[in-house]
Amino acid sequence: MCKAFFVILVIGTITGLTYLLSKKNGGDIRVVWYLSALTAMIVFFVAKIAIGTGVIVGDEFVGEYGKLLSHFTGIMLDFKKDFLIVTCIASLVLVPQFICYLLSGLSGNAKPPMLMGIVLSFFFWGIIKSLVVCASILMTLWGLYFFGYIPTSDETSWFFLKAGLSFLLLAFGIISLYREGEQLANWVGEHVPKLRAIHKCFTRNEKASSSGEAVNAVDVLELSQSLMRLTSDIHRIALKYRESAKGSK
Repeated sequence: MCKAFFVILVIGTITGLTYLLSKKNGGDIRVVWYLSALTAMIVFFVAKIAIGTGVIVGDEFVGEYGKLLSHFTGIMLDFKKDFLIVTCIASLVLVPQFICYLLSGLSGNAKPPMLMGIVLSFFFWGIIKSLVVCASILMTLWGLYFFGYIPTSDETSWFFLKAGLSFLLLAFGIISLYREGEQLANWVGEHVPKLRAIHKCFTRNEKASSSGEAVNAVDVLELSQSLMRLTSDIHRIALKYRESAKGSK
């Protein structure tokens, strides 16, 4: 009874959030469901092939290919790692620009932080992508159990369903907060005179159009993009090192 109530409550909440988003952000809904469907299809067909070839026997992975598939599944379900990666990349770009804005504002030479919208979008959608992928994998595994493709305990299958629905609910919740946050930020910028006064003070010695400033802006943009590429390279190198370390053991 409690399990059924939980499932109905979560599905009802997701339905409500979807209805709210459908008014102005239908594209967000399409992205989530497309990513969910794509992930589910990939997991289903990979699992079917693995079961047919003996890579998965019962609820266990067998042989070298089984270990590889198990490791890959663990990576896809590692939401904590994805969250840290996305947060680090976004922080490398935004935090220095924000500090630059504050310090430059003391002399009246501040400029609004560049890439703010792009990086925030990257941050939120990076988290949402990870949540939707995790949810789709877990719910597909539950579906495989429900239709008898893989044997597992009722407790494990319930965990798959509960965790999958929870991740999906969290994804829609973050999308709703992100969109409402955008509107709130625009409203604050327009209706809070103290913030406008502070920004005017911070930019008092700057002109809107200047060829020299345009060059500087491009330099900041290129620097931020270089930091993002560097972070991605460091992450790939770290993964290769970790894999080689495991292989040597």
